[in-house]
Amino acid sequence: MNDLPMRGKTVVITGATSGLGEATARQLSSLGAHVLIVARNKARADALVGDIKSNGGSADSVIADLSIMSQVRMAADQIATHYSKIDVLINNAGAFYAERADTKEGFERTLATNYLAPYLMIERLLSNIREASKDNGPARIINIASLGHKRPIHWEDLNWAEYYDGPVVYEHSKHLMISATYKLARELKGENIIVSCVHPGFVRSNLIRGQKLRFPMNIMFPLLGGLIGISPQKAAETPVWLASSEAGAKQHGNYIVGKQQKKSWRPTYDTDAQDRLKRITQDLLQPWLLKQKELNL
Repeated sequence: MNDLPMRGKTVVITGATSGLGEATARQLSSLGAHVLIVARNKARADALVGDIKSNGGSADSVIADLSIMSQVRMAADQIATHYSKIDVLINNAGAFYAERADTKEGFERTLATNYLAPYLMIERLLSNIREASKDNGPARIINIASLGHKRPIHWEDLNWAEYYDGPVVYEHSKHLMISATYKLARELKGENIIVSCVHPGFVRSNLIRGQKLRFPMNIMFPLLGGLIGISPQKAAETPVWLASSEAGAKQHGNYIVGKQQKKSWRPTYDTDAQDRLKRITQDLLQPWLLKQKELNL
């Protein structure tokens, strides 16, 4: 039992069919967790679930495009219906886009995938996370952030309708995620729920594959990946540590790099900005935050 600290626990991981998310899912499964994968590609999700099961683990999947809020809501509600207790939620799914595009719901797709989706997932699963925290040790919410978050909040237009630069918008989305993490940690202080965010390192992944980057980014990113990039397996060690260890349970409200508490960019600690961001986010997501009975009125 000692070598299976996650036995009997349910972990929800978004974007877990490749890279960091897949490595995290595999490692948590090896520690005894039932891993629930939220992914867009059914074939890849089925393959991963099958592989985890063939290796003695427990896994299942929910299929959703996390850039579409109606699908995020559907996935979260499906999870909430089938799993009364969720011990760990890892918001791992993320995207980088060199060119701007809106989703069919009118959101810039980086904002939708990297910030609005995890925010909505937390909101709709929080009751189930609370249930797990009552009698199964501290529940945990882990948001995958990035060292590249040092962009001021673009208050006048979170959708970047007037100006778009892929790296800027990506970094901005991570600022929003960190700020929202700190806000949630303040709100849940005193509850048995640990909220933290993590920069996993410069991970060799498919994040920029197929993107038409401008010079010099088109040269720098692949070069940096080869020189200083770490494997997804190595990068997964930190979110797995946060999800499964006693030390990880002491990281409430913290920004973690390499299993150590670090300081994020100073503006992310601005509580007035955190409060303002929550109000704006709630307004943006209002149609998808409503309960089913309210939707049927």
